[in-house]
Parts: sequence; structure tokens; C-alpha cells
Amino acid sequence: MDIKGKIFLAPMAGVADYPFRLLCKEAGADIVCSEMISAKAVLYGDEKTFKLAALRDSERPAGIQLFGSDPAVMAEAARRISSLRPDYIDINMGCPVRKVFSNGEGSALLNDPEKAAAITEAVVKAAGDIPVSVKMRLGTEKEPTAALRLAGLARESGASFITVHGRTREQMYSGRADLDAIARVVSEARIPVVGNGDITDPESAALMYKKTGCDALAISYGTCHGANKGRDTKIRREIAIAIKEAMRHEQIDGFLVSHGSSTVPQYIVREINAMGGKIENAHGIPIEQLVDVSHCGISKINVDTDIRLAVTRNMKELFRDNPSLRESSSIGEIYRLLETNLPAFDPRVFFPPIMDTITSGIIPDADVAKIIDCVERGVKEVIGTLIVQFGSYGKAPEVERISLEQMAARYQQKGI
Repeated sequence: MDIKGKIFLAPMAGVADYPFRLLCKEAGADIVCSEMISAKAVLYGDEKTFKLAALRDSERPAGIQLFGSDPAVMAEAARRISSLRPDYIDINMGCPVRKVFSNGEGSALLNDPEKAAAITEAVVKAAGDIPVSVKMRLGTEKEPTAALRLAGLARESGASFITVHGRTREQMYSGRADLDAIARVVSEARIPVVGNGDITDPESAALMYKKTGCDALAISYGTCHGANKGRDTKIRREIAIAIKEAMRHEQIDGFLVSHGSSTVPQYIVREINAMGGKIENAHGIPIEQLVDVSHCGISKINVDTDIRLAVTRNMKELFRDNPSLRESSSIGEIYRLLETNLPAFDPRVFFPPIMDTITSGIIPDADVAKIIDCVERGVKEVIGTLIVQFGSYGKAPEVERISLEQMAARYQQKGI
């Protein structure tokens, strides 16, 4: 599999579903990958898991990522997944989430290089002619340079390439990716290396190539714009008008989506920083520009950063006003993550302790319910304000709710 100079969409749990992968493919991604798939769930024959892993011709080349801790289970899962004919199979050795780590999966394998090698070898044999890759972090608190050794073991076990995220497990998504550390892995690997971490614009992509010598790039949460756009960022209505006119000329039926168009409410930034946060250079798109461009062909505007800011502010207020919750067995770790990641504003940095609730919707106790209330109030505050600012009130009955399966069927009907 030739990956030289390619741009990968990295696997992202809860994000990299088919519609998102297709959007990224259309935006220029060379190779995409599924969300992470449980090897055990594959063996159980779980229907939802196979739907999650399914690939369409419109998104190829595309891979499927598996996670697990048992070489035999991983091998059998790879054999069954091979029936879906992925262009490659990726092994997750980087997920930092506590539940995955505590099960000996994901980044926990960085602490057990022998098992990591056994899993890789078993998956390579089971996959047959399908290339196998390994995605890893730099290391863990116990083994901070584990990737240096795992790179060689992956090569010896038959992996075609590896992807290295430039953070340790304990860093989660805070701080900056260590490009020098990725460069050291590149020098040791002797197989192609895909660089990953903090690739958010052309300059950071070029820097990753230049400083690490990697063969390709994997973009993950860099596809989701943040709050640090700069004070003078503008959204140009002329671009939307020109694209829409071109679509009409070519008789293309479609919608324009403005990504990364959050307004970044300054009052929320100030409130977070007043509670010890260190969010800097936080500026969004002026609401006047967004309202203006919404009349020029833009059908959907993504404002997820505004919601993230509000949710983070709400959680900080919760622990400020209820000090006893800081020692809660279920959410106390969220408080510690808030206090040790002061520049962060994205709740995904703080949510790992309740990832079961985030992915399943099951609320185990009253303390977790208080965090979910922070989320709900953040969404209502931001979206309610924007509905008024855009003059969109009274239009809820016009919103059609459809499933992912229905959405996929509509794509197919349009020949997409």
C-alpha cells in the first residue's frame, strides 16, 4: 500500500462515521478510516458493529480499525472483518480513554510490547493480503518512550506502516504534539510512518513533514476547528454565492455547509478564565457575517466550539459551587482534568471518566447526571441565543429527523 505523501483521516470514535468520512474525502483526504471497532463485538456477531465497520465504494481507499487485547480474538476479528474488504486494517494501540486502558486495550499495549507484537503478528497472518498498520502514542507514564520499541516490533511482526500520535497517554489531548519525539520514532522504524497530532492548517502540516521526516499525515481532531481562529477572521459571502451559482449551472442538487464557523462568545471565554482557565487568542466569526452569509447559499453553519465553551464553563461552575463533587468517585477525575488542562476548552478532554455515559446514554448516578445537565444547559444556551440572532425561531416543525441508514439511502439515490 503506497502511502507516501498521503493525507489520512484518522479513526475517531464517535466522529468518523460514513457521512463525516465522505465529507473529508470530498475535502481532499486521500485515505479514511472507520471509528474504532471492538474485536470482541465482531466475534459476538453484533449487527451494529458491522454497520459501524461497513465501507462504501465512494469513500475508498478506506481502512477499519480494531481494538482489543487478546491476540486470538484480534486475529479472528481481522479474519471476519476482511470480508468487508478494507484497504487496510489498523490496530489501535493509542486510545487513552480509561475504560479502554483499564481493559488492557488501546494505549495499555504500550506497556506490554510482547503482547503488542503478538497481536500485530496474529492480525497480519489473519488479514492475508490486506495490509495491517498500528496506530500508537509516544508512550505512557510507565513507558514514556514505548513507541521507539513498538515501531521496531511492528515492523518485525509484519505491519506495513505505523501511525504515531505525538502525545503520551496521560496527556490525552492537552499540550502540544512532540514532533521531535515523532522524528526519533521515524528514524528507528524502518517502515513508513504517518505523523499525527496538532495538524490544523497547511503550516502545521508542512511543519509535521519538515520536523519529523514522516511519510504521510493523519488528521484527526484538526478537522474540527477550534476557538483560536484569530481576531480578524472573515467569512466571505462572495465565495458562497460563487459556489452556489456554479452548482446551479451544473444542475447539482446539494447544500453548502460552513465548517468552523463558531462565534466564540467572549463572555463565556471571560467566565472560564475568571475561574482559572487560560484560553488565549480566542476569537470566532462575527455573528453579523454569519447571518449575512446564511442568505447567500449557506444551508448549515457549524457552531460546535460555542457549545464546547459553554459546557466547559458550566462544569467549572459546578465544581466551584459544589466543592464536595471534587472527590466524587464518578466525576472527581473530571475536576482534576479541568484543573490540569487550563488552556483546554473542549469537553472531550475532560469526558474520559464518563465515556460510558457519553457513548451509551446510560447515566449511572446523580453526580454524572449533574455533568449531563451541564451539557444540556450549554447546548440550550448557545443554540437558543443563535436561533434568536438568526431569526430562526418558529421553524422547529420544518426540521426532519432521519436515521443514519435513511441518510445513507438518500446519498445512494443521488449516486453519491
